[in-house]
Amino acid sequence: MPERNRRHFLAYLGLSAAGIAPALAQEPPTPGRVSEAVKEADTLQKAGKFSEALALLVKRQEELGSGIVAAENRALRIAVADVHFWWAQAENKQYAWHEAIRHFQVAFEIDKTERIADAAIDLNNIGAAYSSLGEKAKALEFYNQALPLYKQVG
Repeated sequence: MPERNRRHFLAYLGLSAAGIAPALAQEPPTPGRVSEAVKEADTLQKAGKFSEALALLVKRQEELGSGIVAAENRALRIAVADVHFWWAQAENKQYAWHEAIRHFQVAFEIDKTERIADAAIDLNNIGAAYSSLGEKAKALEFYNQALPLYKQVG
């Protein structure tokens, strides 16, 4: 499954899980509250409007405030990680390695608690960016951090 589709499928599963087990949430989720923002942010980031996509997601999170259920919060966090991931990929194409590293690190901070396999991908990409900068020892550090995560998820 392509990376983009896999990431969005996981976000969808987060919403579905709350629908199946509403006892875990304070109130039944209203998927439209978040899924519309996630879809719009995806459209923006596909157009290269990464900062606008992030602003949209943050605004939705603020609008929902304390009324947000866990699955909605998770879906928004995953969407933010995805925007940073794809922003980093765009920076890689422009040979802007430092900016790519910064965005991969933000994606990693979210993915390490939400999606271990994606966290491994983020670390691997950070290593690749450092390798492109000629910092082979630093790259190896990140590859070595990614390896146990890859093993953990098989």
